[in-house]
Amino acid sequence: CQIASLKILKDISESRPISRSLTDLGAIQSLIGLLSSTVPDLQCLSAETIANIAKLTRARRLVRKDGGIGKFVSLLNIPPNTNIDILKEDKQAVELLRCAALGLCSLSKSKKNKRVRKPNMMVHFIQC
Repeated sequence: CQIASLKILKDISESRPISRSLTDLGAIQSLIGLLSSTVPDLQCLSAETIANIAKLTRARRLVRKDGGIGKFVSLLNIPPNTNIDILKEDKQAVELLRCAALGLCSLSKSKKNKRVRKPNMMVHFIQC
């Protein structure tokens, strides 16, 4: 049920007026929470929906203030000893990485979001 709802939300969030309404209704906080889900499909759909909504300046600011950037960065963490060839064959893992990168790309449109402090490190966004 959540996955089907998020698929619809992802699709309709491509519309700026709907993205604005979702932002006003507080959907960003819920979507950020889903980035920590143990279900990769929920994480991916949430990331894509946030990427759509983050085309709005206010939405990007809310994602930053609510800790969403750190959660996106966590989705991109690949353990150092991971065999890249095996990872490439895990379509679900690759899709999750793609969704997280898409979300960070949308968030990077904000100068304040380009550098985010994490404990003892700086995260720099690549230009999308």
